[in-house]
Amino acid sequence: MSVLVNACNSWGVTQVWCGQLPWDVGTGECLTALQGHTSQIYSIDFSLDGETLVSCSMDSTIKIWDVKTGACLKTLRSKRPYECMNITTVTGLTEAEKSTLRALGAVEDGE
Repeated sequence: MSVLVNACNSWGVTQVWCGQLPWDVGTGECLTALQGHTSQIYSIDFSLDGETLVSCSMDSTIKIWDVKTGACLKTLRSKRPYECMNITTVTGLTEAEKSTLRALGAVEDGE
C-alpha cells in the first residue's frame, strides 16, 4: 500500500512523499522524498497502473513522477502572460507594477 503525504516547511518548499513508507518508523529517517515544487501542492493523483504520480502546485507547474525511482519524468508549465517581455525601457511604472510584471514573466536587461 502506498502512503502519500504533503508538507510545507518554513521556507514554503513543499515535498511529496510516496512509496511503501516515506520514513523508517524506528529511526525517523526519511526514506523517499519527491522534491521539485516550490510552493504548496494542491492536487495529486496516481496513474491507474500505480506507476506514476502527478502533482499540481501553486508554483504553476504539473510534475509527473516515477513512483518506483522517485524521478521527475516531466515538468509541465503554462506560459505566463508576459513571458520574455522586456520591460527595461518601459516608463511610467512603479516598482510594484514592475515586480508584478516580472512575476508574470517579464524580464529586464541583465536577468
